[in-house]
Amino acid sequence: MKATVRLGDDSGIETCGRGTVVIFAKTSIRHVYSVYLERVLWVPSLGSCSLLSWRAIVSLGKGFSLASSRKDIYIYRENKTEVIWGKLDGQDYVVQEEKESAKKMTYQQ
Repeated sequence: MKATVRLGDDSGIETCGRGTVVIFAKTSIRHVYSVYLERVLWVPSLGSCSLLSWRAIVSLGKGFSLASSRKDIYIYRENKTEVIWGKLDGQDYVVQEEKESAKKMTYQQ
């Protein structure tokens, strides 16, 4: 299934597939959660860069919330448990992961 992802500068890039990704996300207090991201778009032209859509998370309707400090962002479950921590790196927030090499992905074209 091909689609186009619209970027902040209003340009578009093509996707090559959609699937499920598992990340081992660290929290700010060093707990690690297996986070399953479904309907993830595979966009080879992004290279090793990944984008996380807050709009897509909210559309799940599961009560996630987002909070931030000066250099960090946090995603919480409805029960206020922190599940994802992102640290500011330049102009981007980078999700902190336990093992980057342990990513697993399945996708469909």
